[in-house]
Amino acid sequence: MTTFDHQAFDARLGEQLRLARKKRGITKSGLAAGLQLPLTARQLEQIERGDASLSAVHLVQIVQRLDLPLALLLGRVLLDARLDESELAEAWQRLDGPARSRLRRLVCHVADGDAIESA
Repeated sequence: MTTFDHQAFDARLGEQLRLARKKRGITKSGLAAGLQLPLTARQLEQIERGDASLSAVHLVQIVQRLDLPLALLLGRVLLDARLDESELAEAWQRLDGPARSRLRRLVCHVADGDAIESA
């Protein structure tokens, strides 16, 4: 079993949020201004670089503002931050046929550069 690498998690989460924000043409200042709880553009920059952690409340507000599916976002981040190739292979073996098919399509979407929400 692997240990949780919070730095890898923060970095991947920040990267995914930055990509989603840019795709929507929203600036860091614009995103920060649209949140109920205070968050500055500088804090968002640190979060997007993986240099700062994000509270659950802010994460929920940000994904709502960006219209992102939280479960899919977190699933991708956790897979990338925690599982190495051997663990992925073991997990793949435990999936049934329909689950493998859905996961294969998702991976193909991601590999082709499609956005998180289109998968």
